[in-house]
Amino acid sequence: MPEHDTARHGAPQPATDELRHTLSIHDVETALEAAGVPRSRRQVIRYAETGMLDAVKVPGPSGDQWYIAPVSLPKVIGDLK
Repeated sequence: MPEHDTARHGAPQPATDELRHTLSIHDVETALEAAGVPRSRRQVIRYAETGMLDAVKVPGPSGDQWYIAPVSLPKVIGDLK
């Protein structure tokens, strides 16, 4: 399979896209609390749904689950402070 230039320029790639979303909603709640801007689980989910957090929704055994890219946290923390 030939390598495409767009892959090196930040174009979304399904395999790497899934790998960058490694934080659970609980992880984000914990990080926000540690940063001094605690938010409820529901509020973190709203941030994911509205795009404030770089997040993906994945089907799970007990319903859909959100996963967040760690790189999106510093901006959100800054915005909330």
